[in-house]
Amino acid sequence: MDEETARRDIAFVESQMLCARIELEAMLAANAFRERQGLAQAYGEDAFIELLARYPIQHDDMLTALRRGI
Repeated sequence: MDEETARRDIAFVESQMLCARIELEAMLAANAFRERQGLAQAYGEDAFIELLARYPIQHDDMLTALRRGI
């Protein structure tokens, strides 16, 4: 893998991590807001698990992506 490809792959991984983090923070904020209002959570455990499934950012996902050159 040349340096340019490695940089591109790292940028892709970082962008996926950032997207997931932004969505996670929005979900947490929505839950906190609703809790202060005395309402049920907007997002339960399943929604957080699905968030991980939508973004290839877990260890095995990273290894797979890097092996095939993302």
